Amino acid sequence: MYFETIVISGQALLPPLNFTNSDLSADEPAGEYTLNLPLRIGVSARVPLSGRLNLTSGLEYCLYSSIFTYTLSGKKTQLAHYLGIPVRLDWTLASDKRLDVYLGGGFEADYCLGATLDGERIAKDGLGFSLLGAGGIQLNLTKRIGLYVEPEISWTIPSDSHVLQTYRSDNPVMFSLSSGIRINVGK
Repeated sequence: MYFETIVISGQALLPPLNFTNSDLSADEPAGEYTLNLPLRIGVSARVPLSGRLNLTSGLEYCLYSSIFTYTLSGKKTQLAHYLGIPVRLDWTLASDKRLDVYLGGGFEADYCLGATLDGERIAKDGLGFSLLGAGGIQLNLTKRIGLYVEPEISWTIPSDSHVLQTYRSDNPVMFSLSSGIRINVGK
């Protein structure tokens, strides 16, 4: 009879007295993981509320990819798909016919459309909310179409409905740089 010492995350654990080799047959997370930066794609629209105040909203798809190491099967990839609706009030600091410079703040509601671990469906997150702030520059190509670049900071509000481990769960405060085409409604 002999005892093995199992080391997990720097802590030595002694196996229980009734330890057998069949206890090793469970494929458990080994504690090693990689959380990749999210991929975000979206469409945005801006509606003027007054001379300098605008309401900005749209739809945003986000893919979170994570790689987890398991004791028996090795590395497994988790993919989580989210659809979000950001709503923000933007204050125009400077504007002329071609260029707008603005600051804004608001929130985003997002819902997990589905999640998989190595192609198998797993439990998904519920509805989540984030607070966000942004600043940006928009180059107006026409009266209705503009190209924008905006750095954004967001904070994901902690929730019990978040069950997946993603980049967002480990980093609730995130910085992102968005760019794209924006539709200007009623300008």
